[in-house]
Amino acid sequence: MRNILITTSFFIATFVINGCGSSSKKQYVADELILNSNYTNTFVYDKNSPYKNVLKGCISIKDTRNSCSLNKLPLLMQDSDRPTKKQIMQRVVVSHQWMGDRFAEMLDILPNDIKKLLGATTAIVIDDDVRPAYYWRGTGAIHLDPRYLWLTSKEVKTITKKDDYRNNFGKDLKFISGWRYIKNNKYAYRYYRLDSNVTRSIDDIKYSFACLLYHELSHANDFTRFNVIENANKNNSIFKILNSDLSYNEYISTKLYKITPLKSQELKKIGSILYHGEKASSIEKNYETEEIAQFFDEDKADDLYAYSNQYEDLAMLFEATMMKYHYGIQRDLAFMPKPTKDSNLTCNDYIVVWGKRDRIADEEVRDRDIFIVKSILPNETDWDDFFAKNLSSSKELEKGKNWCDTVNTKTKKKLFKKLEPKELMSDNMIPPYL
Repeated sequence: MRNILITTSFFIATFVINGCGSSSKKQYVADELILNSNYTNTFVYDKNSPYKNVLKGCISIKDTRNSCSLNKLPLLMQDSDRPTKKQIMQRVVVSHQWMGDRFAEMLDILPNDIKKLLGATTAIVIDDDVRPAYYWRGTGAIHLDPRYLWLTSKEVKTITKKDDYRNNFGKDLKFISGWRYIKNNKYAYRYYRLDSNVTRSIDDIKYSFACLLYHELSHANDFTRFNVIENANKNNSIFKILNSDLSYNEYISTKLYKITPLKSQELKKIGSILYHGEKASSIEKNYETEEIAQFFDEDKADDLYAYSNQYEDLAMLFEATMMKYHYGIQRDLAFMPKPTKDSNLTCNDYIVVWGKRDRIADEEVRDRDIFIVKSILPNETDWDDFFAKNLSSSKELEKGKNWCDTVNTKTKKKLFKKLEPKELMSDNMIPPYL
C-alpha cells in the first residue's frame, strides 16, 4: 500500500521533509501529523453546508480503512468544474471563526484558478495546531497552517507555537540551503514570528498564502485526475481510489518521472536525511557545500526539496511557476556552508557558494515545468509562450556575498544595515510545506 501524506511547512529554505515518499511506490508517511492530529475543537464553517453532518468525521479519520466514500463526501470537482466560492466554503472546517472568515476573504483576492484547483479536494481544514500544512489522500483534504492567515495579535495568539517536526533533520550535514521569493529585487513578503505583537494587512499575507495554496493544491491535482474519478466506483473510499495502481499510473508526477526523472543518487540520499529524518553516514556528513551545489547544478530540480520524493519535485516547480505567472515573483535558491555557531547569527554567517534566481528558466528544468503546468492547468494560458517571454534565462546569485546582500542583483550597496538576524534568517531557513 502506498499510504501518502503530503505536506508543506513553507518559507525560505530547504530544511524540510515531506510526508509523502521517495521515488518508489512504497512511500514515506509523516505518521505523526495524522496520528497526533486533534480536530475535536473544529467545526464546519458554513452551518448550512449540505455536508455539515459528515465533514468533520471524514476529515478526522486516522486509519485509511475508515476513509469516507466519494458518495458520502465527493470531491468539489464532482459538483462543478470550477467550484464557486459558496461551494468551496461549504467544505471548510476550522478551529476558530476568524480562520474561515479570512479564507473566504482570500478567495476574493487570489487568482481565480485557485478555485479550479480546489476542485481536486474534498475539504479545507484550518486548525490552530496544524504545522506544517499538508494534503492527505486518506481524506482528500488539504490541512492549512493558520500562520499564513492571521492579521491581528488577538488572532495570532490562538495559533500553536510548536516547531515543524523536521527542523532538526540534517543537523550533521555541513551545508545549508536557503530559499526566498523576490519581487522587484526585494523580498516579496515579510516573515512574522508567531509571538509578534503587530497587525498585518491582507497585502502582507496574500503572496505567502497564494504560494502555500499552489503547493498543496498541486499535490491534490497530481493525484486526483478527472478521468480516474469519473470512472471510479463512488461507493469506494477516496483513499482506495487514489491509492490504486490505476490512479498511481495517472499521477502527473509518475508520468513526469517516466519521461525525465531526477538522477542524482547523492541528493536523493540527502533528501531522505533532510526531509525524512534518516541518519547521515560519514559520506553525507563530509560533503562540502561545493559538492552539493555541483550535484544540484548538474541535475534538473528547482529545489533541494524535490529530492524528498516525486510529489515534492512537482509541487516546487508548480508553485514557483504560478507565483511568477500571476505576480511576477521570482524564486531564489542558494547553497551555503552551515554556520559554525548556533546563536546570534547575522547575514554575514551565510555566504553563498552557489545560487540561482528563476532556476525554472534553466532549459531542462523549464521543460519539466512546462509539462507539469500544461498537465494541471492546460487551458490557463499559452504556457510555451509564457515561458519564452518571461523565463528565458535564470540569473546567478553572486558567489562569496552573504545571503542578504544577494537580494538586489542590480546594486552593489550593502543591504539590511539594521539587520534583525533572528527574524530575517529564520524564515529563510525553515522547511517548506509537505
